[in-house]
Amino acid sequence: MAVVTILSGAASGIIASAVESVIDLIVDLTEWDDVRKEFTRDTVDAMWGNRTHNYDAAICYNLDYNIADWDRIYEKTAVKLELGLLHTDYDCFFMNGENDFWALDDGGGINLAATGRQDQCAWDEDDDLHLHCD
Repeated sequence: MAVVTILSGAASGIIASAVESVIDLIVDLTEWDDVRKEFTRDTVDAMWGNRTHNYDAAICYNLDYNIADWDRIYEKTAVKLELGLLHTDYDCFFMNGENDFWALDDGGGINLAATGRQDQCAWDEDDDLHLHCD
């Protein structure tokens, strides 16, 4: 059974609610990669759908990353995802532009999910691990 725990951070009502809403969707999954893909995608979708501020992007990532302007990162929350003996941590947060997010390691659905305002944010055509928001 998959388990999700909020470790630290703002633990905003929005992100906490997003994480809680995903638990029911992943609890019966038995494959680690499936749990991770479902968690990242559905958590970001729930964050985005329930945001109360006019943020430009919602991101969850579990590896090293850089941010151009940390003052434009909001409600950053560390979340632990577990399935049996397997576990990993994600940072989930909102971002406003002008700002850049760079994933420094692997992307893919098991590690990274992000969504944002299409009129403000776009993935770099030459670097699919770089999200820029105006």
